[in-house]
Amino acid sequence: MSVFIERAFWSSLAERAIKTAAQTAVALIGTDAVGILALDWAQIGGVTATATVVSILTSIGSTATGPTASLVNAERLDVPTLDYGDWSDADAEDVEDHDLEWLAENEIDETPVPDDYQPKH
Repeated sequence: MSVFIERAFWSSLAERAIKTAAQTAVALIGTDAVGILALDWAQIGGVTATATVVSILTSIGSTATGPTASLVNAERLDVPTLDYGDWSDADAEDVEDHDLEWLAENEIDETPVPDDYQPKH
């Protein structure tokens, strides 16, 4: 089955393209105290469109490495869900007090003490 007929592929491709467009536009607008009417919207639109097209082409080209729009297969579209059983009737009473006491007594704090630490009494 071709990845190009998968809804999940096109959904992830669209998400990447939209994020790329937004990030590019924000980067070009900048944070200077410039009025919104003073911006060169044609240039911002052109650069944003180019970045979006590059994002789409990269996602399509990434299908050679796997069934996703990710070049490094960082996402998997076929991850199974795990069944942890029915916990609908579980509550705090299922944890015994001695379990909590044991956890408190055996907690290990491995935070290094600073060299210049002086305890205050």
